[in-house]
Amino acid sequence: MVSAPAQLTDQSPFMAKKDWDLLVSQIQERKVVPVIGPDLITVSCDGKPMPYDRYIAQRLAQLPDYGVTDADLEPLGVTLEHATLNDVRWVSA
Repeated sequence: MVSAPAQLTDQSPFMAKKDWDLLVSQIQERKVVPVIGPDLITVSCDGKPMPYDRYIAQRLAQLPDYGVTDADLEPLGVTLEHATLNDVRWVSA
């Protein structure tokens, strides 16, 4: 399940609508490059919210071509539960 984004209104605590419109305009004119963090999209996994990139990392680690385990990730100081895509790719290389 993907979380729905917050609705932006003139009363939004995140950003005023006029500022949002300006930002979108700047992106469309290629004057601003959006950098999006890992918490933008979350999924529900076993009833708990999880960043989508971590979910993908876990699924990728389970594929036969990767087969990444907690032991493989130990040198990085993480477990499969908290591994990022970079972690999984690094240990499977």
